[in-house]
Amino acid sequence: MSTQNILLPVNGLMGLATNAEAETKPDEAITYYAEIASKFGTTYLAPMALLSQARLTEGKGQLKEARQLYEMVVQRYPQSVVAQIASVEASRPQREAWKRGEANRSDQ
Repeated sequence: MSTQNILLPVNGLMGLATNAEAETKPDEAITYYAEIASKFGTTYLAPMALLSQARLTEGKGQLKEARQLYEMVVQRYPQSVVAQIASVEASRPQREAWKRGEANRSDQ
């Protein structure tokens, strides 16, 4: 598949995900972001989609899953701009849960 043929569906999915977020439909947005990351993992939008998926997952209170997704960004895309953001964010969900008394410090 040519680059142009790949970019059309990935950009379309990114648009759908962004619209779902704007319409306050996080589960729908997460589904689109996950599809981008899994089907189009070599495109320039994949790291951003995975980061967005992690952020929305964290917003739903699924801290362990969010942390795993943040770490996945760093592992899969270490040279991407968003890897630095994801690295910082990977430790944040657990810290925030500790502050609220919702997490056991041994659950790292």
